[in-house]
Amino acid sequence: MRRTLCGHSHHRSCDAMERQGVSPFDRSRASLFLISPYADIMANGVRMLSAVLRRAGYRVRTLFLYDLSLQPEFGYRPDFAMQYSALVLDQASALAQGFDLIGISLLTNYFNHAVQLTNHFRGHLQTPIIWGGVHPTVLPEECLQHADMVCIGEAEIPMLELMQRLMDGKDFHGIDGIWARGDRRPAVGALVQDLESLPFMDLDFDDQFVLLPDGKTIGPLTDALFVHYASTRALWDTDDMFFQVISTRGCPYSCSFCINRFTKELYKGQRTLRRRSFDNLFQEIEQVTHRFPIKLLMISDDSFFACKEEEIESFAARYKETVGIPFRCLATPNTVTDRKVKALVEAGMCWLEVGVQSCSPDTLALFKRQWGGVEQVRKAAEVLSPYMTRMEVFFDLIIDNPWEPKEQTAETLRAMVELPRPYKLQLFSLTLFPGTELYDRGIEEGLVRDPRDDIYRKHYLSREYSYFGLMLSLIYRNFPRWLLRILLCRPMVTLFQRDMMRPLYKAMFGTVRLLKIIKYQLSGRPEVIPDSAKG
Repeated sequence: MRRTLCGHSHHRSCDAMERQGVSPFDRSRASLFLISPYADIMANGVRMLSAVLRRAGYRVRTLFLYDLSLQPEFGYRPDFAMQYSALVLDQASALAQGFDLIGISLLTNYFNHAVQLTNHFRGHLQTPIIWGGVHPTVLPEECLQHADMVCIGEAEIPMLELMQRLMDGKDFHGIDGIWARGDRRPAVGALVQDLESLPFMDLDFDDQFVLLPDGKTIGPLTDALFVHYASTRALWDTDDMFFQVISTRGCPYSCSFCINRFTKELYKGQRTLRRRSFDNLFQEIEQVTHRFPIKLLMISDDSFFACKEEEIESFAARYKETVGIPFRCLATPNTVTDRKVKALVEAGMCWLEVGVQSCSPDTLALFKRQWGGVEQVRKAAEVLSPYMTRMEVFFDLIIDNPWEPKEQTAETLRAMVELPRPYKLQLFSLTLFPGTELYDRGIEEGLVRDPRDDIYRKHYLSREYSYFGLMLSLIYRNFPRWLLRILLCRPMVTLFQRDMMRPLYKAMFGTVRLLKIIKYQLSGRPEVIPDSAKG
């Protein structure tokens, strides 16, 4: 027996483990049961931590409680208030039996999920629980009301120290980046400066489990299930698999709606923007493309387009020669140039997502994105226009901004109407996440009354029922410009963007959602669990 962080002792429940089809493991190693609740089977941060700990010789079992709440058969939940069933929680507890530590990764939207899991484990196990991720980093005191410990900031270095002390039976207090309940706030840990010193994220599915598409059963993760979940239409019977890679950590910007400003302050004096070499990135890409039938690669760096033109051209030439799979990128309007776009499209870029957010100068100043004004957006759109028949171009917009007058919102929509077509819009409801500058302002001005209801459970893809929401839908569907100009003129906006009209828009959007659910249910789709993934 080993003394746990809570001062208890525990025995391994062999019967429970054997029922899950899991072989006994070496008790001479410290062990971590790690949970990812996200709607993304990649879960890069969780898989990276697992890879680092496994390489150091520690036992890691990972459970991916794949978030099914936005799937049509689960009713397209518009929030993050989903409840795990007792059956799922019991299976998770059985899998956690015998481990030295339970770790739960969470963003703010998954706070409710982490609380459910933690409360259930408390009633069935004596194992200490640590939370990590963005939310515990920003609000550790709140998280310590539920967890025994939190990991603040990047987890690799602090968790290696914690696991070593567990294995050695030493005191766990005083680790930089690890805050245990009852202790004083620790010093922040060091950032990993050499990203190439890290292994690639853990894709060894031995001792990895996943919530199956029925939403009730937890089973071993297999290659077939991974491919199934990592599809562009999750849970639908398709072979159109995507894979996500990230070559940088950090961001050069400090937008007021983003956590990056908080991170820079947290690690003040350390280099927060770090980059892997393209050689290292290609090694990972080549490994996964040889193993999986990947049809789309997602380069999810916030700052990939910030690379110099010569670097982009070098990457594109090598990618075209050695990989050749269609891929997607992210960009900001000020980083889009013809040389970059031409090279990447020739290499296979089929999707570019450009973070416009707003075309209103006042709103951009609020967001601290003055470098992305309407002229810069038009310039980027003109550069992209000749390539729009060869790739999909998405412009991201942030809507439902409580500080933005109606006329400024209309200003953005009018600017979008005039951009070269065809393009698509991707809409995000402004969510005042803790740790952001706008969150602090929202608290001060009383816009956030109950963070758990107003923010934690809110879905960032949901939107207010409004005339502007309707107009954005029409712009997305390329309605005639002359009609959109009329609908967005000041008298029309004044007439239809009134609070008394909200019930009508709510009914319209609700009807569309209902029709999508009915269409899915009547489509007669085959069972979504691949035969090769059934166990």
